[in-house]
Amino acid sequence: MNDETLRKRLEKIEHDTLADNVSLASILLQCLALPEQPNTTGLRVWARREHDGYGQDDQEPPHRRVDAAVLTDVIELGHGVRRQVGPGELPPTSSPLTEPVPLIESVYELEALLARTDDDGRLVIPVDRGDDIAQIINTVRRDPTRQYVTFYRLLTDPQIRAVLHGIRTDLIDRVTKVTADLPDLTINHSGGNHGSSRDAGPTDVSISHNTGPVNYITTHVAGGNATTTLGTDPAIAKSTEEELAPTGWAWVKKFAKNTWGFLGTLAGIIVAFVAVMTWHPWHH
Repeated sequence: MNDETLRKRLEKIEHDTLADNVSLASILLQCLALPEQPNTTGLRVWARREHDGYGQDDQEPPHRRVDAAVLTDVIELGHGVRRQVGPGELPPTSSPLTEPVPLIESVYELEALLARTDDDGRLVIPVDRGDDIAQIINTVRRDPTRQYVTFYRLLTDPQIRAVLHGIRTDLIDRVTKVTADLPDLTINHSGGNHGSSRDAGPTDVSISHNTGPVNYITTHVAGGNATTTLGTDPAIAKSTEEELAPTGWAWVKKFAKNTWGFLGTLAGIIVAFVAVMTWHPWHH
């Protein structure tokens, strides 16, 4: 894939990333569809990880961690309730409950979480082995009036959207970097021909060169960017067409010019001949 085609693909990815109505999962698939070449390797590897999700042993990026509230099913004075755990209520051994929640799911699953929120935009997620943690806390606390049953983490719609937004932001940064590393390219179309430019020095230069009867090439280098244009110069085309293929009034002018030149030459020969013949008898 040439640089210009890759640039257009990256522009499409950037455009879709900025549009909230385009699925992030489908945008990451566009990244995975980019060709395998050195300047896209980093983007493709990252897109694969975000698309498929992170493993338990992987170090997830910061935008994948959420400070979610802790809920518990608890029996207090003989009554079972589900409520939010208050500050300082849990002992230090319950630190796994107070750490940020790693949302390591695939992007498809993250987008699906939004559809699972209730009318208040809340989503309750059970804590892994929450009942075991509850038994450990009960053993440490030794409080017969309060017995924890299990624990949950509470996610909200804005928190899930913030994770997806973090992925979009990271994607924009990576796409922008790949695009910036591509050769600076400026294309002008004129007369059906194409021109291109690469980075050049800071000197301002303008060069025009006639490459044929109707074509010309103009190169302009300014501020480190070079623009080369191949096209048709009307002035060059007019003069060269009159010389090479005279038609209409131009043909008439050229014919008249050539005819008068021929007649002038013929008249000169006749005059010279008459003069010689007139002079010749006088010398006999």
